[in-house]
Amino acid sequence: MNAMIFCFLAQGFASEETVRRLGALVNETDARRIDEPDSWQMREEDELQPPHELDDRRRLVRRRYTVTDRDMERLCLLDREQTKNNKDETPLPRNQYGYVYYPPNKNHVRKNWLAPKVLITTPHAHLKYRYNDPVTGTDYHKQELRVGAMVKLLSELTGMPALRDNYLSDDANYYDVIPSNTRTPGWREKRGRPIPFKNKLRSIMRDIPSVKVVLDLHGIKTLAGGPSNWAVDIGTGHGRSLSGARGRKAQQQVGEAFKNSRLSTTWNKKYTGMIKKETVTSFSVRTLRKDAMQFEIASKYRGCSTAGKREMKKVVQSLVDSILELQLQVYKD
Repeated sequence: MNAMIFCFLAQGFASEETVRRLGALVNETDARRIDEPDSWQMREEDELQPPHELDDRRRLVRRRYTVTDRDMERLCLLDREQTKNNKDETPLPRNQYGYVYYPPNKNHVRKNWLAPKVLITTPHAHLKYRYNDPVTGTDYHKQELRVGAMVKLLSELTGMPALRDNYLSDDANYYDVIPSNTRTPGWREKRGRPIPFKNKLRSIMRDIPSVKVVLDLHGIKTLAGGPSNWAVDIGTGHGRSLSGARGRKAQQQVGEAFKNSRLSTTWNKKYTGMIKKETVTSFSVRTLRKDAMQFEIASKYRGCSTAGKREMKKVVQSLVDSILELQLQVYKD
């Protein structure tokens, strides 16, 4: 075993500090093997962050991941990368599809034992075309700050697949098919065909049929008229987007996760997620036959100032805990 650790160091796969810590972990228990990449993930700056451990029966055991300040720094860095050079307002290049897909990470989810049950999405990481929108009186839906970066980070921390929009294009939360008056470059000849974001949702469900629930993240400017720690309003179509006893358990577990972070949640107070049949939540339920929830996260909890990151960490922790509970408890069968 020591020879294997020396090999890691000699080949430059890890720093001396990481190898020292890895050796200590190996000495703690002989149940873990450092040559099993599925049981550990090497994170940036050579920091070991085990998302789970395996017991003697080689089964996945839940281990709570504690979101760190470094994770918040990474989220804000991801946000800057996603929006640099006004990319959030840049029309979709002709060789792009209008979305970015993050596949499941097998270092978190053992492929042959527990396939992914959760898909994380956001359709509003960038400015969107929404023609003659009666709410805004414009042809646009504004970017919802940092939800795109949040989706990517959640995928990294939990291993679940994720999908976010990219560039300025027609709003996948407002259209199922490309509208006749589309302004998206390269889409006019495809009018009437499914929005690429929705097509990708179908493709993901075909490729990963184990997915049972979609968590669709959105941002809302403010949640007024409630407690000061009101962080999120969750839309379920007044229960219609969650199926039976398992759906009720999912709602309970998500509520508990936010409560454990001392955050207040409401359900269907601002948006139900199914007010239009074209929303991602409604599409997931009606067309894909999956459970779904629409999370409206207040801007106070999506900031990159010192105070903003402190509040945002609570929301990310709540979402990580929710995802793990949905994955390992609610939808485990």
